Amino acid sequence: MKKVLILIAVLLLFAGFLFYQQEITSFFLYMVGKGERKAPAKTIAIMNDSRKNVAVKRSNETIWNTANNKERLAILDSVSTGYDSNAMIAFDIGYLVNVGERSLIVIEDPKQEAANLIEISFDRGSIQASNTTASNATLKIKSDKTTTEVKGQSDFSISVDKDTKKAEIWIKIGEAKVTDVQGNEIVVKANERKTFSIEKAIMLEPESLPAPPVPEPAAAEATEAEMKKDLVRPATTKPKKPLRRLKTNDIARYVNMQKKKIDTCYERKKGSAGGQRVTVRMTIQNTGRISSANITNSTLQDPAVERCVLFWVRAIRFPKFDGQPIEERVNFLFQ
Repeated sequence: MKKVLILIAVLLLFAGFLFYQQEITSFFLYMVGKGERKAPAKTIAIMNDSRKNVAVKRSNETIWNTANNKERLAILDSVSTGYDSNAMIAFDIGYLVNVGERSLIVIEDPKQEAANLIEISFDRGSIQASNTTASNATLKIKSDKTTTEVKGQSDFSISVDKDTKKAEIWIKIGEAKVTDVQGNEIVVKANERKTFSIEKAIMLEPESLPAPPVPEPAAAEATEAEMKKDLVRPATTKPKKPLRRLKTNDIARYVNMQKKKIDTCYERKKGSAGGQRVTVRMTIQNTGRISSANITNSTLQDPAVERCVLFWVRAIRFPKFDGQPIEERVNFLFQ
């Protein structure tokens, strides 16, 4: 009986090897450094940058592999990120998509045949997307039963919580349309942040605050003694809190924290020479987020690198402060 069980196990292992022969062989060759995964012939994007635990699963494979920088991606490929990880994907039509930590996306095959159209299935986590060049490009992001569609030049972010079935979208540039399977529609315009259900395109309003207590009616008449007492009562005013300012040194410190990522935009440019300079003008809102960022001067002469620089600049998060938005110019020197 023991020999029969061993024989059955060997046969099952052999059958499994025959079924997954291509994937197993490619995996082991890749692990020992004597081979690499081949991307499908028709690709539509490239893995511009990946940090820490990022994995890719090809449409024709059954295993997840560690993502490689400059790896080409095709329709039905999946990208997954772990804790404290992110992946930046540059699509050929002009969109730059940053997949945040603990996120999962699938590059879908659009049902409608149209040029300059990308569809992404967004299962969980957060993504940021920007398009500063292609005015006729369209990006569709599917989350459960809703589809978010953005056309033309845009800059926005979406986060999805599968547990609460909620999603938040923040549009910095452009306009987004959120639609569910029943045709319900929400329009989110520039500089708007909205929360909606991923099961049905309905707005989720913030919880209402409890009504303030109604004061008791004052006495119809007051005695002369009470009136005099009120007249001599010292005024009590609460001291004002000091305003929180965002100083130039603070701005420089937070920009330097993002400098390594910005440098990778230039380091991956083939044949790059040192001494190139880029000047970025940005507007910082008192929430700490950048509402706009534009290149005012550049010696790069490379739109792809400039888009990458703007992408990481817009991702900077400053501390909250009081007062009006701040406009700042920042110079980046690439050696």
